[in-house]
Amino acid sequence: MNRNWADIEVLEEYLDGKLDSKTMNKVEREALEDPFVAEALAGLSMSPKRSLQSISLLQKQLNARMVEQETTKRTAIITWQRLSIAAAAAVLFIAISVMFWMREQNKHELNHKPVKKVEVNLAPKPANVPVQPKLKDSAAKKQKPLK
Repeated sequence: MNRNWADIEVLEEYLDGKLDSKTMNKVEREALEDPFVAEALAGLSMSPKRSLQSISLLQKQLNARMVEQETTKRTAIITWQRLSIAAAAAVLFIAISVMFWMREQNKHELNHKPVKKVEVNLAPKPANVPVQPKLKDSAAKKQKPLK
């Protein structure tokens, strides 16, 4: 490590995010080239005296964005899931309602449809006379006699 510019205070300021971008870039390059600087940075960042308050402003903002993005993502997923469930339930409700309505319409038509009444005579007839059912009302008028 070049002793001319870097010491423990510079590394702590780097971890706190208090350095300008040019100096931060220089510290990062030095950490990539010198394993001693990399270990010093790792040790400083893991030291117990460094608390959450010593994290740089950019890291705090990044963490806040990530948390916000996760909650937004979860909310969006839950919203679409609920919307799809509601749509499926609505389609099922409409389909079942139409089926019940059609069934009631058929029952209503069957109940109000005129019933043909057929009289059946069970008495024995002579062999040469054809048997015809007797129809009441208008059905009897429409039927033609047999020849």
